[in-house]
Amino acid sequence: MSSAPIQIFISYAAPDEPLRSELRAHLYSLEHSGGITVWDASQIPLGEDCSRHIDQHLESADIILLLISADYMVPQAFAPRSELNRALSRSHKGSATVIPILLRAYALENTALRDLRPLPQDRKPIRERMDREVAFSDITLQVGRVAAELRAKSANRAAAVEQLRAELGFLRQRCELLSSEKAQLSDQCVSLRTENAALRQRQTAPPTPEPIVVNKGLDLCNVRQAYRSIQTYQRLLFDQLSLIADELRAAGLQFLRWDPIHMQSDTAWQVRQRPAKSTTEFFRANSYWAWDFLPSYGLWLIWESKFQRVHLDIVSDTGYRSLRAEPDPVDFLPAAQSRSVLYVSLYNSDKPHTDWDAAWKQWAADPSIYDGKDHVIFREQTRCIYRCIEADLSLLDTPQALRPLFATQILPWLRQHRPPS
Repeated sequence: MSSAPIQIFISYAAPDEPLRSELRAHLYSLEHSGGITVWDASQIPLGEDCSRHIDQHLESADIILLLISADYMVPQAFAPRSELNRALSRSHKGSATVIPILLRAYALENTALRDLRPLPQDRKPIRERMDREVAFSDITLQVGRVAAELRAKSANRAAAVEQLRAELGFLRQRCELLSSEKAQLSDQCVSLRTENAALRQRQTAPPTPEPIVVNKGLDLCNVRQAYRSIQTYQRLLFDQLSLIADELRAAGLQFLRWDPIHMQSDTAWQVRQRPAKSTTEFFRANSYWAWDFLPSYGLWLIWESKFQRVHLDIVSDTGYRSLRAEPDPVDFLPAAQSRSVLYVSLYNSDKPHTDWDAAWKQWAADPSIYDGKDHVIFREQTRCIYRCIEADLSLLDTPQALRPLFATQILPWLRQHRPPS
């Protein structure tokens, strides 16, 4: 894949036209080698709008050469001051490389160009040199090196973008596959429930003299396949939880407990006092099997230190809920319309051993607490901070995908708010 050519813009004052012409002749060698174009105001066709052409090429240039002289720096009618100011603006933003070329002697130390490294490298102006051709050749060589570096960076960025696109396409395919499997499992559960209801009705019906029809049994092949898919997903989830636990332990937090969560509606869930809960890190591969917890559609885990708490809500299926005491697939939302979400709640207090459950009741009254920003309350003159981070579970399928979430959001937040020891 070929990249766009590096564009060079020459800004100069009209009295310096002869020296610009000499420099331009040397820069032709860069254009001849390919991948570089050079433009200056002398190329504007007669009768065309000069300002429009200059604005267009100045904004698109990768390298801007400023031909420095007293005529260029003094704000006279022929001095391109607007070009100089816009070049400096692009340099400060990092969108262009600006190189001053010393044509005639001028004290750059007292100007806005003082932080830029000029050419020639020995800072001796072109006009004062006996070896003017050698100086222009060296300038051309240095500009060519800068152009080569920019071309290499552009190629690396393009390759990185293509790699990210390929990885995104792969993750989307996996997401679609998991969504399809969830939809199939939901449909199979509904079918099994209907068949079981019919079977119970036949078993409780009064005996009749009719011949007994032998039940050939249910086709459980799809059920077996569904359990295998869930186990694969759950093992992946538990491996990621092990990585999370290691990161939080390194940050000084200890595992407290976990519970299953129970969806009540599209946006509300609560902890259910079910038997499957403990204060041990059940997700460690050498502790339990993933099969022991099938299916764990919703998990609620807590890590704590004296001043901080990290609370994970793992909602594997936002369509999983129940309006009855026990979840029933007939109440679930369509699998294709549901999501898999990780909610990371971060808590911090200025004093140790805060009653987080009591503090949560105060935070929960504010519907905006899930906006990813810090929310501060005061309890008994103690400052408490809460932030909720939401992430797509389908995109956190590898340690490489999970670590940036900790490196850029969770761990910096914990370190920033941790009280001094």
